[in-house]
Amino acid sequence: MDTLERLALVFEDTFTDDSYQFSEETTQEDIEEWDSLNQVRLLMAIEQEFGIKFALDEMEKLTGVAAISAVISEKLN
Repeated sequence: MDTLERLALVFEDTFTDDSYQFSEETTQEDIEEWDSLNQVRLLMAIEQEFGIKFALDEMEKLTGVAAISAVISEKLN
């Protein structure tokens, strides 16, 4: 399973809103329930799924799938 597929599963587990189309272009603007609390829940779930840790300054910049995927790739390589 590649990074985007794994991220899609984390998003499905985090958000109950299924009206958005998950893609690399998905951002915080596309998911109504992606608020600050769910941002923390999402990033914690991603950390657990990928065995990584985000720095606090990274967390506020991770507002879209592309940005999240890029940081995951950096941390895993």
